[in-house]
Amino acid sequence: MNESLHWYDASGRPAHTQPTKKGAKNATRATNIKDARELKLFPSVSSILKVLSNPALDRWKMSKVAEACFKQPPIADEKMEEYVHAILGKAFDEVSDAADLGTQIHATIENVLSNKPVDASASVLQCSLAAVDKVNELGLAVKHSELTTVCVAHGYAGTTDLVVTRVKDGSLQYGIVDFKSTKTQEGDPVSSKSGHAAQIAAYLSSHWLGGGKPSEQHFGMNIYISTTELGRVDVMEYDHNLLNRELEMFHHACAIWRHRYEYDPRSS
Repeated sequence: MNESLHWYDASGRPAHTQPTKKGAKNATRATNIKDARELKLFPSVSSILKVLSNPALDRWKMSKVAEACFKQPPIADEKMEEYVHAILGKAFDEVSDAADLGTQIHATIENVLSNKPVDASASVLQCSLAAVDKVNELGLAVKHSELTTVCVAHGYAGTTDLVVTRVKDGSLQYGIVDFKSTKTQEGDPVSSKSGHAAQIAAYLSSHWLGGGKPSEQHFGMNIYISTTELGRVDVMEYDHNLLNRELEMFHHACAIWRHRYEYDPRSS
């Protein structure tokens, strides 16, 4: 499964693709590290987090390849290269389908919050409305949705789902909310996945603090939307102590990313 990097310019405009040469089969291609250096682009938060090991995800990927091999053994004189190519494509069809569904849910939530027309299947609409209801239930005031933020101080950018505030114990607090679609089973609790809290910490630091550290006034949330138990929504909240630990880890990941790609967008 190919994992392309996402990029933004200094003003926050997405630059994930570049135009191809005249006459090329496709009008655009994925932005590469050479483009990033030339255009002085900032890597996304999710791209940076890919430098970290994720044993649970790696094991899941291996299980998908094994399942695909079991269901479709080689036939006749099929060459090894052909078989590997076919199996890898088949193994990660589920990943693509899940990503497409997550994109649909995110887009529908954005339309609902913005009072725009909604064009979605019944199941996607149910998932989306459940998430919006949870935002309201939590007493969150939405200040921005799908907002891109650029952190020049640490050299990254990204698009966060919701920038919010709330009043808790008589004090105004500032937060970031990120939606995640997930499969659940009845009775099984949902736990925060690897990198999710760090992603929120990075967005919060960039938008609310100009690259600084969260204080008691700050919080973050992942709202997990079940795609198998329609209407189920789980919330994981992160306080400033956990967010600071995750932010420190993310800054280390930034350093590893810069070393790996030999590119520091802060000095470009």
